[in-house]
Amino acid sequence: MDTTKLETITQQLIEKIIESVPTDWDKVMFYGENRGDHAEYFYYFFRKDSPEFLPDAEMHYILDLEPTDFYHEQKDEINNLILKLAGEFKALGREPFTTMKLMIDDAGGLDLIYGYDGLRYDRAADYELKFTNKFVVPEWKARGGRPEKSAMRRVFELFFK
Repeated sequence: MDTTKLETITQQLIEKIIESVPTDWDKVMFYGENRGDHAEYFYYFFRKDSPEFLPDAEMHYILDLEPTDFYHEQKDEINNLILKLAGEFKALGREPFTTMKLMIDDAGGLDLIYGYDGLRYDRAADYELKFTNKFVVPEWKARGGRPEKSAMRRVFELFFK
């Protein structure tokens, strides 16, 4: 079985995710879904040498950046690469994944986990709290993160003034 195309698509996805992070980082925690006709995702990244994590959906607000057309193009490209990856699974005679969890660190570490269970909820965002509690919060605490200094507190301050 030739998995060259599978490896190439995976590498393109990783590069596109990394390219979409607008600041120095040392860990990215990504969750993606293949929903057959469309894909969805979210991710968190940790700033370099910091316990602070930022969610991709709010990173522009927190970093005081304007989401550009390039940002929206990247979102579409990441979704397309998820679908392309699932399609390559099918082309190789393997069951296409429904979920993927991808952990990337700046030292070259990579952990990729595919899930095959049915999706019970309508949107990837419905799985975000579970993903955050299982993967992001333990990393944040291990780095010495404290609620009063968290990035999410800044999001709440911005939206609920």
